Amino acid sequence: MRRGWKAARTNARPGLVIVMMVLGVLAGYHRWPAFHEVLEVVREWKLRFGFAFSAVSTGVFGGLLPVLFRLIPRETRKDPQWRFLPFFIGFWALKGIEVDALYRLQAWVFGDRADPWVVAAKVCIDQLVYCPVWAVPTMMLAYLWKDCGFRAKEARRRLGRRWYLTRCLPLLIANLGIWIPATAIIYALPLALQLPLQNLVLCLSVLLVMILTREDPSAG
Repeated sequence: MRRGWKAARTNARPGLVIVMMVLGVLAGYHRWPAFHEVLEVVREWKLRFGFAFSAVSTGVFGGLLPVLFRLIPRETRKDPQWRFLPFFIGFWALKGIEVDALYRLQAWVFGDRADPWVVAAKVCIDQLVYCPVWAVPTMMLAYLWKDCGFRAKEARRRLGRRWYLTRCLPLLIANLGIWIPATAIIYALPLALQLPLQNLVLCLSVLLVMILTREDPSAG
């Protein structure tokens, strides 16, 4: 728990930068015609390719780009995580389909409008139900399985009885300041643009974790 609050404080300023960038995307979509046209192209791709777009884009933004980022510092170019690149891309591709399904389901239930109560309801389902109940635990378990050399028995041994409190809860707390305002902005956009913007937030937040971990080896 304390580790989660410490990470949340560490993430506060860079997290604010991420939120401001995402807010800029929303403002640009409504107020800058040239930027609106660019996003409309992305929207058309999403509408045309559907779940295939979700899988590819999230696999790239959540899996490929963060690993490529590790090329920049010379000391991490031989990082053994490189051999897990197919896992990262595959995992986040599946998550992309999953998140797209969540967004579609919420649009069906609450409507595809940017009314305050609609956005608030979607954020609550996303951040208070989907993330703590499913998204974070499955991500933690998948990454632990990877860290254990894909050996389920070893993963169960490392997990421990209080795995949710020791592993999931700190991660949830650390990311509250980023994802709650970010999802509010995401749900204020049309449905077909929600997943592309989520991909941007995902990539930036993963890069943030990597930067903070590099600067503070004791982090995480």
